Amino acid sequence: MNLIQVSNFYQDISDQFALNCKHLKIEPAVYQFKGENGSGKSIFLKYLAKLIPEKHSMIQNNCQRILYLTNEEIALPNLTVRENLQLNHFIFKIREEIRTDLIPEEHLSLLCKNASLGTRQKIGLSLALVENFWDLIVLDEAFSNLDSDALETFLLAIEKRGHEGTIVLFVEHQINFSSYSFFKGLKVIRMMQGEIDEEM
Repeated sequence: MNLIQVSNFYQDISDQFALNCKHLKIEPAVYQFKGENGSGKSIFLKYLAKLIPEKHSMIQNNCQRILYLTNEEIALPNLTVRENLQLNHFIFKIREEIRTDLIPEEHLSLLCKNASLGTRQKIGLSLALVENFWDLIVLDEAFSNLDSDALETFLLAIEKRGHEGTIVLFVEHQINFSSYSFFKGLKVIRMMQGEIDEEM
């Protein structure tokens, strides 16, 4: 089972700010990280995604296939949308056919430099639609620009990933998730003044 365990994590971020987590156990499910701007959410997510080395064994993470996305696009401008989707599957060695659920058919042949920002961001987000592949998906304000139809499709997909055994961690400030009746299993990890705890 995919599992992240945090024990006695303490990390100075600046002279006046530190992250502190006494104990946190993250199992397959969907988790929203909540906290004020500047509370260290993005930095802590990078630790959990193994993007920042942690030398003192305060974070135990057995996840191998990790998808980390922010609001930055991951698309090459002189390839079409479809070609970028295919390239991402090649890079991550995904055998499943590309998922185009988020992107209208007429946009797939566009060069990315001519596509909208929303379409370019959907290229990365489409990777989260791949079934039974990821151990950990981290989304740092990655889907706030989705239109309503694409957002519902995306939320349904990450809810399904959680049931498949994937750990999904995300930060999102702008969306009221209570309005999505199907999105029931959402767990919350709250960060306040550097303290990190799961809401019970």
